[in-house]
Amino acid sequence: MNRPEVIDPIVGVSVLPLLAFDAPASRAAGHTTLVHLSRSVSGHPAVRVGTPPPLRERVKRRYWRYEVDTAMHATSLSLTLPAAEETFVFTARINLTWVVSDPASIVLSGIRDFRPIIWGYLDHLLRGISRRHGIETSGSAEQDMSDCLERKIRDIGQGLRLNLLSVNVLCDEAAGRHMAARIDSERTKELALLQGALERGQEEHRSLVERTRAEHAHQLDAMAARHELALKNQRVSFYRTAVAEGGYNVVMLHLLDHPDDIKTVVDMLHAGQR
Repeated sequence: MNRPEVIDPIVGVSVLPLLAFDAPASRAAGHTTLVHLSRSVSGHPAVRVGTPPPLRERVKRRYWRYEVDTAMHATSLSLTLPAAEETFVFTARINLTWVVSDPASIVLSGIRDFRPIIWGYLDHLLRGISRRHGIETSGSAEQDMSDCLERKIRDIGQGLRLNLLSVNVLCDEAAGRHMAARIDSERTKELALLQGALERGQEEHRSLVERTRAEHAHQLDAMAARHELALKNQRVSFYRTAVAEGGYNVVMLHLLDHPDDIKTVVDMLHAGQR
């Protein structure tokens, strides 16, 4: 298992020699700054950045020489942050840079690992934001966290400055399973609704077809009845004319083809005898 990264800007500590010719030849170079610190029993430290204290001060007090790394470094942290749903969490992967802004404050703080300090600072800033977002709005949570860090992370105290590179917010496995189950449930409901709509549509179509067929049949029956009535009226008119002219043989021939008209003709004859 890999040990977690230690963010320690102090790269070297040594006792400052009393006599100049005993001092090592090393000097601050590049991105390293020397800080000389002497702590007294009174609790008031003496700090000099860069040049060492003069001999008269070294005689009076014991100085420690700190080599402080002032270069810019990139690092990343993962924070577990609560979502609006208390049972689920976000994992925020934050990529940032850190750089020493005040070497003297770094030495005076006595902190040899700033990672917990950075972690606590970011956690405090982002926890309130994460609680405003549900697991289904991780994209919005990521944007809000990025905006917040862009505005607020600079000097975090103790002489350290941060700069944001990126924020990536992910849901945990439990949240992923929950969303997958919810999506499956919604799809099942949608399919059920679609199936119900399809069945209703099919039933409505069948009803429409049946109504259309019934209406068409009724129209055909009405047309047939009207046609039959027209034919019957024509035959009655024919019978009336034939009887009036004495054409009984012709009437008899027609009645052979239309026996249903016999009663009509008989009634017509009776009416003519009155």
